[in-house]
Amino acid sequence: MNKGSFISRLVICFAIACLGSTLMAFEITSGIAGHQVLQRGVDGTASVTLKGRSSRAGLLRVSVVRGKHQLRLAGFADRPLARIQAGGWTARLSGLPTGGPYRLRFFVVNDAGAELAAHAVEQVLVGDVWVLAGQSNMVGRAELEKVEKPHELVHVFRPEGGWAQAKEPLHERRERNNMVIGAGLGLPFAKEMVRRTNVPVGLIPTAVGGTSLWQWDPALKTKGRESLYGNMLAQFEASGGMARGMLWYQGESDTRPGRVEQYLDRFREFVAAIRADLRRPDLPIYTAQLSRYVVTPSDRNDATWSAMREAQRQAARTIENVGLVSAIDLGLVDLIHVDTEGLRTLGVRFAKRVCRDLYGNEGGCAGLEPGPRLEGVNWEGPHRLRVKFSGVNGTLAAPGRVMGFDIRDSEENRLPLVFRAEINEPDEVLLWLIRREQAPDPAFLAYGYGMDPAANLVDQEGLAAPAFGPLRLPPRPPVPAGR
Repeated sequence: MNKGSFISRLVICFAIACLGSTLMAFEITSGIAGHQVLQRGVDGTASVTLKGRSSRAGLLRVSVVRGKHQLRLAGFADRPLARIQAGGWTARLSGLPTGGPYRLRFFVVNDAGAELAAHAVEQVLVGDVWVLAGQSNMVGRAELEKVEKPHELVHVFRPEGGWAQAKEPLHERRERNNMVIGAGLGLPFAKEMVRRTNVPVGLIPTAVGGTSLWQWDPALKTKGRESLYGNMLAQFEASGGMARGMLWYQGESDTRPGRVEQYLDRFREFVAAIRADLRRPDLPIYTAQLSRYVVTPSDRNDATWSAMREAQRQAARTIENVGLVSAIDLGLVDLIHVDTEGLRTLGVRFAKRVCRDLYGNEGGCAGLEPGPRLEGVNWEGPHRLRVKFSGVNGTLAAPGRVMGFDIRDSEENRLPLVFRAEINEPDEVLLWLIRREQAPDPAFLAYGYGMDPAANLVDQEGLAAPAFGPLRLPPRPPVPAGR
């Protein structure tokens, strides 16, 4: 090698080293990352504290562009953030509006305006972040066929860490009985929210199959990621430490004597802990009422399964900012897990309820009702019951005949009394009782009773009536003399 060649190579190596030094001179260590969804505030903008390291002192500025065409965001063209010193630095980015995806370019300049170092963060969204928690029907055990496609305004904080565009499966991928499974309700929920509101959505999947509410005990958070609750909190903090709400689908593991009787009180404590640890006292939490479970007659436990559904219904009635979405009528992929289409339906039901509660009359949320909820039951003569619902979108409906209502005695035994159920008014169902039998006193009305009921009452938005009961009926009017 001649002397000139050696010197040329030395110069090139020195230039590369200098370039590498420049590129590594400035970095962001926390506060914002590629594909992150920043939780917006009540004013519709996101504010975040940024931390990082820099080998150069100077003025930190940011420039933001949006979308495929890299349109400059008004108010964010070379906006100054903070004067930083060499070493660790902190700055506050405020007022980033709902929307995206954004490309944020952070750069340090000296007093003469010359750029010293830069760092870009790609595909950032500002919108609403939702925690997904519970057990296997939240994880998703449906086939990964004909699933929802990704959307540019829906991102996920992956279980292994890091933000990315959301795609199925959100939680985990498995193989079972020659099927690839993992489709869930989270992506259909998020896409329906975006469709109706045009607000980006971030998802934090933390559910684990086969788990009980006792295993989600907030007291176990001291174990960190070794506990379900601790892992959920760790994922929440790692994702950015802010969320709009939670979707919860759990309860199958607690449908047994000794557990189900305590479920409502334990869930109330769970909600209080979640709101404290996520630093939002009014955090909205939406729960799915259990779907069906197909078992042999010898394994049936109808009473406790119904008790769980009733506990979930009462939770939504008695705990502020807890909403309920019914899964009673959805199809199954196996004995207990909701199928792909059913989870898509359930995700959309969650979105409609959230849309109605949190967005009011904005955009595609205008006019939505929460879905059918039992309002009351009264006798209309000795042989007919009037079941009143509230929250109905349009009118009640059922494919074919109305199914799911029955009368039970004090031991919850089914009595063959209801021979006809009919939608009478937009929000009422009439039940006809056979005349030759007297209903006992006390008598109890149930809808969707048992592990595998046939219950099909919905409204015009496709929101299903939750199962209820058995609930004690008022005294039956006397049968007129001579009849």
